[in-house]
Amino acid sequence: MFRILPRARVFTRSFSKAAFHRSHHSATARLVTMGPQGTPITRQIDVWLGDPGSAYVMFYPKFSQAFQEERTSQGDGSTPQDPELLPLEFHHDTQHFAHKSSPYPRLEIPQDLVGRSDTQGNSPATLHLWGVTHAITLDGTSDCSWIPAQPPGVIPGAAAGIGRA
Repeated sequence: MFRILPRARVFTRSFSKAAFHRSHHSATARLVTMGPQGTPITRQIDVWLGDPGSAYVMFYPKFSQAFQEERTSQGDGSTPQDPELLPLEFHHDTQHFAHKSSPYPRLEIPQDLVGRSDTQGNSPATLHLWGVTHAITLDGTSDCSWIPAQPPGVIPGAAAGIGRA
């Protein structure tokens, strides 16, 4: 009788590929929205910020809902080709993100972000609306290209059955 012995597995995956690592730390930010009576409502939320010199902030998707609701009521000019991207603006003097046309909602962060060569005034930013965490990056920086783009025609969560009846 032959006895079957387990064979040693040979790993075929190459370990020579470069691994990208971004260091970040947790912080508390303030999300300021407009209440039903027209008064500002402030909530403390957890965010993840890059080290000084970075140009991104990440947070849980439920907090980007305020920006999405404002987009539908204001009509910010985004096209159906990019429903997962929302244009914002970062104000370096007050360290907050907001729509270009409206001061609320706004996300106030505890540190300035490094924009392009001139970090005075305002910088264009993009809210990325996919993944386990949503992110805001400053446009034209290396961090903006670090956030992976969705392939055309891919609906986030569709493979997992999210949103199906």
